[in-house]
Amino acid sequence: MSNSLKKAYSFLFENEEKEVVARKESKQKLSSLFKKSYPDFVNSLGELTMDSEFMDSLEGDDEGEDKLIVTSKTVKCSDLIPLQNEIGAKESLDFPLKNKISRSNIVKICSTAECGTNVYDSKGRSIITSGGRYIVDGHHRWSSVFALNPDCLIQVKDIGQYKKGVDALKLSQMIIAVLSKSKGGLASKKASGMNIITASESDLRSYIEETASDEFIHAYIEANMDEDGETLDTDSKNREQVVEKILENCLLLQSQGIDIDAAINDRGIMPQFDDEGKYLKSAEQGDVNLSDIKQAMSEHKIQLQRWKKLAGLT
Repeated sequence: MSNSLKKAYSFLFENEEKEVVARKESKQKLSSLFKKSYPDFVNSLGELTMDSEFMDSLEGDDEGEDKLIVTSKTVKCSDLIPLQNEIGAKESLDFPLKNKISRSNIVKICSTAECGTNVYDSKGRSIITSGGRYIVDGHHRWSSVFALNPDCLIQVKDIGQYKKGVDALKLSQMIIAVLSKSKGGLASKKASGMNIITASESDLRSYIEETASDEFIHAYIEANMDEDGETLDTDSKNREQVVEKILENCLLLQSQGIDIDAAINDRGIMPQFDDEGKYLKSAEQGDVNLSDIKQAMSEHKIQLQRWKKLAGLT
């Protein structure tokens, strides 16, 4: 064998060995990442977006095992459980109360008709869920509908069944980190002003009274008329009565409860999918290395179960 051929074989072998070592290190980082609490997970993942080798290892290969299964589901609004403890009144209530939802769509939301994304969001953005139960992204869209009609049937995009909502949040952040090509952090938003979840009844009532436009009041009255054109409530033309009904729904939202494993999550560390839905579509096509990600998630669960068993907690 010539010296040049030997050098070529040596070069190829060394590069292959480096790739194996790099992949092993990336898997170890991934495994360590999933051991962290959700807030620490988000911070650490933000730092790891600067690690090009780690991020490259998370790109999918278009194989079947790397394709995210996303299904369209219809769920009752009140059956969904929030995963964040911060829902801004401005971002949520202002949308319907300031007449940003058309009269016809308010009627649809208040009826038993199934509502698609074009009904509950002006940009057609989907509410993203896990197991048709946990809200992963779209809390303010959900709460806008809830304030009008908790029984409304809404169309959502579901990313799969997870025993804990926090697992769906972690998976979502991994998808976003890979596909957004973010460096040094993940996109975040903060709610402003009053938090519906923690606001007092009197503060909520005042906010609704001050925010609700006359156009909304008229639309809501129309939405709650029976087949004979008569209002369902004895004095539904009374603005105060409409305010009290929206307040009642907001208080019901407060009692909805927050997933206990994600109760400390404020909006700033929640997944922020893109408005166009490109991230979900890319993940469906296999552009994210879900096999390694899900393996790391699974290994962490097994370790937790072993620890609990040794500690006598199971």
